[in-house]
Amino acid sequence: MHDICEQMAETLDRILSDRTASKDFVPGQIDLKAAGLLAEAGFEEALLSSKAGGYDLPPRDFLPTLRVIGKFPALTPTVDRMFGRWLAGEAGLACDRATFASGEGLNRFNLDTGGWHLAGHARRIPWARQGDSIVIVRDTEEGSKLAILTPAAARVIQGSNLGGEPRDTVTLDDVVAAEMVGTLPATLNERGVRANAAAIRCQQLAGTAAHVLALTISYVNERQQFGRPLARFQAIQHQIATMAGEVVAAGAAADIAAEAFGVDPDIEMIAVAKIRCGEAAGKVAGAAHQLHGAIGYTEEHRLHRHTKLLFAWRDEYGSEASWARILGEQVIARSANGLWSTLVPAQTPVLIRKEAVDA
Repeated sequence: MHDICEQMAETLDRILSDRTASKDFVPGQIDLKAAGLLAEAGFEEALLSSKAGGYDLPPRDFLPTLRVIGKFPALTPTVDRMFGRWLAGEAGLACDRATFASGEGLNRFNLDTGGWHLAGHARRIPWARQGDSIVIVRDTEEGSKLAILTPAAARVIQGSNLGGEPRDTVTLDDVVAAEMVGTLPATLNERGVRANAAAIRCQQLAGTAAHVLALTISYVNERQQFGRPLARFQAIQHQIATMAGEVVAAGAAADIAAEAFGVDPDIEMIAVAKIRCGEAAGKVAGAAHQLHGAIGYTEEHRLHRHTKLLFAWRDEYGSEASWARILGEQVIARSANGLWSTLVPAQTPVLIRKEAVDA
């Protein structure tokens, strides 16, 4: 890992730990104060180029640091704001406290008198009500365009995901000045942007799954049944081992997603990573609640705050089913040998048993 990224991971852990210990901290609630502290520490500019005032950190090194947020027992928009600002920077624009919105629900995104006319609905926008800017991406005949607008210029209908994070619907019918609309690199279209967003969710899924495992291990070591800790029972040990395997798999998949992130994202690799992280999230959450029993569902307990986020992020920017469909379509479109050439690239040596050769 990049030295600066290691330092940022330590800083992130320290800031969130200190914030959790603060007297005004409320578990499970939206914590904009934590977001402010992380913004002051430079996390929102981490991926921005140095020309845009950022640190230009390699995504493969920086994105895994976001997994630290997985153990924070409150909700913060830092990750989504970081992504929104990176997107704007790639289009040659700048904005603060930004969040990303797909332009799929817009029925108008065209050049008009005085600027670009945007009309329609952008749904499930992360943290729209708390931001200063919304960046909307839409493929057009002139390339993939990114527009920056303010929530005040639109009608915001508040909503949330299963974990309680804001996911708002924004209704637009406004003209955005031409200087607030940029063009993304030719290699980055709407599908690529969505894939990058999924790669970030992979980091959050992997980090939170690891924390859920840690909570569960702590619980089964403390909880006594029949005169001994639950962790002493073989069936419990088997469940913990299964969870640990899923957490390791999610971490490896998230590493692949971080490597594939960028202005020319490897959509296939991100698809595989999001599918695997989603599968792991479901298995880890289910096993954790089974081992905790009813206490894990109570309002006072920490577990459900993290597992609800796992289920929410599992579906955001593409569920396992939607990415599997995209992956399958791409493989089928190649050739009759598409599946084999995908599983075993041409440069990969194929081992053949000696007995098969002799036969």
